[in-house]
Amino acid sequence: MGWALTDTLAAASWGMPIVARGDHPPDFYLPSETELRAARSVLGDASDPNVRACTVAVAPVRLVCLRRLDHSKTAGERWPLANHIVVALDIAQDRTRGLEALEQWQPQGIVRAW
Repeated sequence: MGWALTDTLAAASWGMPIVARGDHPPDFYLPSETELRAARSVLGDASDPNVRACTVAVAPVRLVCLRRLDHSKTAGERWPLANHIVVALDIAQDRTRGLEALEQWQPQGIVRAW
C-alpha cells in the first residue's frame, strides 16, 4: 500500500492519447488522511497552483492504493500507477479533453468498461 499515480501522467503511461509537457506535475492518491497530512507537512502547500510540484488527495477507496501497478519497465514511469479504471474516471472529469481521450483510447489487453 502506498501512493498511486493518477490523472494525466498515469493516463499517458496507460497509453491514453494525452499530451503532457515533460515537466507536468504528477497527481497522486494517498491511502489515508494521516498520510495526506504527513505529505502536506513535508512537502508544504504550493503558493501558486501554476508552480505546484504535485497534487495529493486521499484515494476515493483504499483499494486504489493497495493495488498499484508497476509500469517502470513498459512505459518508463517510476511511480506505481492506479488501476486503469480509476485513471479513466479521473480523465473523464476533464471536460476539455477527457471524454475525447477516453473515446480514442484502445488499450491492448484490457477490456474497456466504457
